[in-house]
Amino acid sequence: ISVDTFDDCLCLLDGRLEQIRSFTVRIYRIRRSTMGNNNQQTTLCNLKEFSLTSYLHTTAYDYRILPLLRRMPNLKTLTFGLNIVRLTVIDGLHLNEELLIHMTYLNKFIFHICTVLPVFEAKYFLTTNDIKKTFLNWKYSSVNCCINHFSDGYSYYHIYSTPFQMIRFKCLSNSCRGQDFLYVTNLWLFDTRPFEHDFFEWLSQACP
Repeated sequence: ISVDTFDDCLCLLDGRLEQIRSFTVRIYRIRRSTMGNNNQQTTLCNLKEFSLTSYLHTTAYDYRILPLLRRMPNLKTLTFGLNIVRLTVIDGLHLNEELLIHMTYLNKFIFHICTVLPVFEAKYFLTTNDIKKTFLNWKYSSVNCCINHFSDGYSYYHIYSTPFQMIRFKCLSNSCRGQDFLYVTNLWLFDTRPFEHDFFEWLSQACP
């Protein structure tokens, strides 16, 4: 199902469809709440599979998306792709401590999360090794990451499960080599350094 706003999604998950076991939604935009606190809504005990994708940048992850996901304690499969504007990077520690601790039955987690961090808010710049260390005790599929620091004043921290299963990748750069993107059909290239011939040779193999 595709909806325009996060409020539309909440209307469908307000508890009236209590027998629903699988729900896949693509949301055009996710903004701050106009409907009150998600945490006060019904727990979705029967939901076993949930997929959420939204490609526009959102600042509402902590206020809207996390509370919704915490209403799904019995999930076995979770998929989401998000571009999140935030003052701290989402990494393995955050996912374990803020989300997955609430999902004790989860056995499959597919994701691509891009944290968009304003450079002027960064106390220091994380490296890919810093981020990978937060996934050392990760019990789901393997994880890769890449980092882009752009002249627009933002840094983009991508973390994603492998093999990569999303159909879009926003802001793919020279730093993202070394991984196949077999399912990607919509690709945005962006970098401060020119793309050279060897990059496109790699890309033709990574996104056949």
